[in-house]
Amino acid sequence: MAYTRGVLTSGAGGYGYVQSISHNNTGEELLIKDEDGITQVQDLYDERNEVSVEAKWDRANTLPSRGDVLTLAACPLTAMNGFYTVKDISVNEANTEAGTISLTLTRYIDGDLPASGS
Repeated sequence: MAYTRGVLTSGAGGYGYVQSISHNNTGEELLIKDEDGITQVQDLYDERNEVSVEAKWDRANTLPSRGDVLTLAACPLTAMNGFYTVKDISVNEANTEAGTISLTLTRYIDGDLPASGS
């Protein structure tokens, strides 16, 4: 599955038209304080990029599953391009409009995981 020019696609076809995409660079923080409560050491670890995508869902296609690898290309922030693991999936449907899917995708920067589309 890939994101290119506003469309989520798979090898067989499109998942739907992207309505919004947001990027977040996050990680965990280690703080070590001395006996007076003053922070002496700060370290950031487990750094990762998280991308949230909302798209109108093309029901002709099977939804991705948690753990599937998605390729982001042609993103406005080119540093966000690459392979991502599908972390969360949400499907919203209504009688009056097309269904939408919301995906949360993760790529770990420290280990560059997932390393490829396989």
